[in-house]
Amino acid sequence: MLNLTNEKWGTIQILSCEGVGEATLNLIFKKFGSVLKALSSNPREFLKIGIKPKIAYGIFESAKKFNKSKYENLLFRGVVPVFKDDSFYPERLKRIPRPPSVLWCVGNVNLLLSCPQICVVGTRHNTQYGLEQTQRFVQFFCSRKVTIVSGLAAGIDTIAHNTAISCHGNTVGVVGYGIERYFSDRNNKLFQEVSKNGLIISPFDPFVRPSIKTFPQRNRIMAGISNAVLVVEAGEKSGALITARFAYKYGIPVYAIPGDVNSWRSVGCNNLIKEQKAEIATYPQDLCRCKDLSAVLENSAEECTLSEDEKRILEFLKDKVCSINDIRSKTGLSTPSVLKTLSNLELKGIIVNNSGLYSICRSL
Repeated sequence: MLNLTNEKWGTIQILSCEGVGEATLNLIFKKFGSVLKALSSNPREFLKIGIKPKIAYGIFESAKKFNKSKYENLLFRGVVPVFKDDSFYPERLKRIPRPPSVLWCVGNVNLLLSCPQICVVGTRHNTQYGLEQTQRFVQFFCSRKVTIVSGLAAGIDTIAHNTAISCHGNTVGVVGYGIERYFSDRNNKLFQEVSKNGLIISPFDPFVRPSIKTFPQRNRIMAGISNAVLVVEAGEKSGALITARFAYKYGIPVYAIPGDVNSWRSVGCNNLIKEQKAEIATYPQDLCRCKDLSAVLENSAEECTLSEDEKRILEFLKDKVCSINDIRSKTGLSTPSVLKTLSNLELKGIIVNNSGLYSICRSL
């Protein structure tokens, strides 16, 4: 179990008080320079720096009731609190206004420092098109050792996390409530898989319950820790657009995959592109336009070694769009070999699969 300093315990104690956020904590630090020093004062001193009476008195009341053992139990069970002055705290997150003072983590905390990271988000009610595009983009990103960030929600988020795990890639899930729920919801298979193969983080006190206010804050953190945000499929009022808006506001590149103009599930993505708040992404390589990603996502011919089967299929696909049956019959390869080779070529970002029709998307 981690041994935390008294100052860090003091920070946890203040943040556990209802109504206390980063703005209040920043005021306290600015005035007192230390949480412990602040807690040794009195509510009147808090009132002098503009803290509301209910919160000022609430902090000192909650200090008397603070149950340290509840938090120690979480540490004993493997939860790791990462503070803003810790070496594991992501520098990218410090660029946004009022970054969280503590990130509560379950899993591989080294992923907080992994670079680059792409946030992949979208609707909870995805179509087959959304499924296919999420898998296509995430598979490519994972082949380039990019960490996938998402929100552990149903739909596109779940597909993004599961695809990253199936590709043996890295994935980070950000939740919109306290990390304690991870232990009370042990039947959530996705939570177990992400914590085992990646990392789950929460910017909230471990015992905060989900609410209409917590999820936008979750989306803000998802954008903040990422080098870019990709919106796969989103309706006009999708929560994924909140993540995109935060990224746009913070100067983090936003990309959107265009969708069917007749589908309500694509309105959000199409509007982002139309309003020039996101760049269009039809291929994973389109994110190379982001300077933080270009060196990783671009793959030269010298770096891309092809097998004989891959060369044979690419030779046949020149200037063509073909089905699996066409490729199998013309190349003489068996169906399992064709499927395996096509999958490898997709991961290398050389071909693209559009509803079962394959074509070359970049030259070698």
